[in-house]
Amino acid sequence: MLLSGAALLGRYVPNVRMLALQDKVELQFWHQWGGPPNSTALEQIAANFNKMYPNVTVTLTNITDQSQIATAISAGTPPEVVHFVLSDAVPEYAHRGALQDLTPLLDKDIPNWKDLLYWYGPEVGSYNGKVFALASANFNVGLLWNRDIFTEVGLDPEKGPQTLEDLTDWADKMTVLDKDGNITRLGFIPDYPGAGNGQISNLILYGWAFGGEWYNADTQKITANDPKNIEALKWELSFYEKYGAQKVKNFISSAGGYLTDQDVFRTGKVGMVYDGEWNIVFPTADLPFNQKTINAGGFPAPKANPEMFGVSYADSDPNTIPAGSPHPDEAWEFLKFMCFDPQVCSTFAQVVANPCQLVTHPDYPLQSDPRFAWFVKQQELKSQRVFPRIAVAHTYTLKISDAEQAVLLGQATPEDALNQVTEEVQALLDAAGPPAV
Repeated sequence: MLLSGAALLGRYVPNVRMLALQDKVELQFWHQWGGPPNSTALEQIAANFNKMYPNVTVTLTNITDQSQIATAISAGTPPEVVHFVLSDAVPEYAHRGALQDLTPLLDKDIPNWKDLLYWYGPEVGSYNGKVFALASANFNVGLLWNRDIFTEVGLDPEKGPQTLEDLTDWADKMTVLDKDGNITRLGFIPDYPGAGNGQISNLILYGWAFGGEWYNADTQKITANDPKNIEALKWELSFYEKYGAQKVKNFISSAGGYLTDQDVFRTGKVGMVYDGEWNIVFPTADLPFNQKTINAGGFPAPKANPEMFGVSYADSDPNTIPAGSPHPDEAWEFLKFMCFDPQVCSTFAQVVANPCQLVTHPDYPLQSDPRFAWFVKQQELKSQRVFPRIAVAHTYTLKISDAEQAVLLGQATPEDALNQVTEEVQALLDAAGPPAV
């Protein structure tokens, strides 16, 4: 029998049954954290769990293609634990009955679990009133800017724009063209880094900032073509129309990959980016640049919508137990250790540069950085939004991204693109039927 819940006593309390385990158990943990330093942090968590339970070995495998996960679950050969890169995957898998419902385990072992998380925490890992995923870190996004460029154009490097109108004006001030009209520096790229670099489509966030919604839960209708979402996409489009769509894309492709020393932000080719707290830290090779040059704060909202200052998706990295997991009891103990032990939370947050998902936890060094501290504080704001937990959530975000790119490249109008998304996703949602669990 379990000796109390981990969160009730603070540190995780080992399970008596598992301590007495005689048989060797291997827990396969498929994750989408990529390589070091993220994978190194996971390896340390696994090693500590293995040390606690000598007969249990946690084996980590980085999965780059999410279809591998779906295939393994469908074939009846899933791993014990699966981590998804974004939580919008959880509703789709849960709807199909591919994930174990964790609600009864939480209620039994950690009855106060909701109180331990930020206000949006329970919603992020839930679908249809049940919990299918637990977080081992939170993440959100804000505005990061280059102090040197701010100073060069006469702006205060310690204060970001407070309205979207200011951001637009400041971006123009920072933009530099050569004598042939080619871009040598942009103040801001509205869709960067975006879905093309493993992040959520920025259009989703702009829609919220303008006052739009992406789903009506009362009518169960997709609202991609909300007039405010269309207005947001037109605002994005104005950047591409001003400088030329192909010139903007050529400019982006002329730099190195995202989060490398050669990306457009680190090379001083872009003055501001809409990105997460990890950009303050990665890559570690240019840490002096990070500390000296990057500043950060809330992303501005339109003057007409000031309450949306700091608008961001509220998300976390979701960890799940697939349906048919070979060792679900041991997998549950691993999730509790990874997701509810305060010290594990703080240690992991420090390495991956994401805020700890627990409200109360030991301090970690990054919290003393005022830029990172902003992202921690931002979690309390009501301008943090959870993307609709619907059966086609992940597919919906991909279609929004595709529509965004089609419009920015001049292949469709904002109205036509978002009308098409509304029709297509609504059809998929209607066809999904009732949830399997």
